[in-house]
Amino acid sequence: LNPFGASASVIEDKQIEIQRTRSSIYNTASQIRYVLPDFQRWQSEARAYLAWDESKSTKQMRQLEFDFSNPQINARLKRLNDVYTIYAAASYIVKQRGTESNQGLIYQGKSYRIEQQGEKISITHKDRDLLMSAMDNRNRGGIIEASQFNLTREEKKLICDSARHLKQQIERERSQRQISRGGLSY
Repeated sequence: LNPFGASASVIEDKQIEIQRTRSSIYNTASQIRYVLPDFQRWQSEARAYLAWDESKSTKQMRQLEFDFSNPQINARLKRLNDVYTIYAAASYIVKQRGTESNQGLIYQGKSYRIEQQGEKISITHKDRDLLMSAMDNRNRGGIIEASQFNLTREEKKLICDSARHLKQQIERERSQRQISRGGLSY
């Protein structure tokens, strides 16, 4: 009954569109209620990350990462690691199989001679040059310092393998002694 206005079908279409819009608004508001706690948690995590990212310790860590990517520092760290590994292997060998002398412990193998005098270990190629001389200063707050370290990759591997083999041999002997002491009583 609106002779100059919109027709009833247009009004009905607009009312349906309004209903759809209201329904869409309600659905969106419901989704916001469910998503809002997750969003707030994410914001909290983002703030924590940004605080960590800007912290002094993180900046120091990044600087260390950059420093350790330097080839010279990597080479120095590899050498230190090699010195520590060889020192430990040689120390184990001489303590397990070495003989006492006036100078300390001495182990004479087929190819190498290992001597330990207190905290100092020396490795020489049988009757030849000094290959390694290192002093363990860790009990005084220092590091293992190598004044001489001329071992080839093969020599390093041989010494480490010898220490590992010796350890396995000692463990086998120990387990055989335990078996022979009390393992066969019926």
